[in-house]
Amino acid sequence: MANERITRTAVPESTRLKFLPKYFTPRLMMQAEAMVYGKAGELSQDYTGGYWEFYELSNGGFYLAPTPTAATPAYNVEVHGNGYEGEMDADAFGLTVTMFVLGALCWFENETLREHFSEMYHRLRAYIIEQEHGGEVLAAID
Repeated sequence: MANERITRTAVPESTRLKFLPKYFTPRLMMQAEAMVYGKAGELSQDYTGGYWEFYELSNGGFYLAPTPTAATPAYNVEVHGNGYEGEMDADAFGLTVTMFVLGALCWFENETLREHFSEMYHRLRAYIIEQEHGGEVLAAID
């Protein structure tokens, strides 16, 4: 039996308020949301805020991505820690930002939360590997 591809589903407006506490925990959801927006601004000078889409993955993972606009259809991304420079569409940029945030949360002092965020990191990485722009995202987070 072949492995099925991991799929994503956009979180509908009616359940958006449950998304952050579900994946980042009620205790950390505000901090994690701030980390997402902060990391986006750190990685790209093109990021100036805006609406973000939330996605759930069929393997139990998740990610956030800025909604593409006419003004910002793509982001110039620079990762100073590894020398990566490139242009990404909003989806790839969101995947990259979410991976950085999950990676940072894997170092949380609480073992249960560390395990949770590590599992979410690996689930998202499995999805990224299957994507057309996956190599670009992996290069950015390496």
